[in-house]
Amino acid sequence: LARAPAIPGRQTAALSSVALVSPEAFTPLLAAAFARELQRWRDDPAGLTALWLESAHPVGTPLSVHVAAGEKLEGRFAGLADDGALRLALAGGEERRIHAA
Repeated sequence: LARAPAIPGRQTAALSSVALVSPEAFTPLLAAAFARELQRWRDDPAGLTALWLESAHPVGTPLSVHVAAGEKLEGRFAGLADDGALRLALAGGEERRIHAA
């Protein structure tokens, strides 16, 4: 919350530079927001996926994903699976579903 990491090629910002709330006050707000979104996902996963895709990278955007210690996949954003997994289109035509990275 206090500092943003420097990530080459990406703009980052610390929450402290944009929020008018202390980290101690922010924690319960963040937990409540996660609880609301988790309930929304349980109630209407397709609706939440559609909302997410409105703000996501456009389909076809190049992505790189670190999926395991030392393993990096590169491909293009192919959307989201029904369970919310990232669909990554690889150069050879294969599609990988990424559940966590």
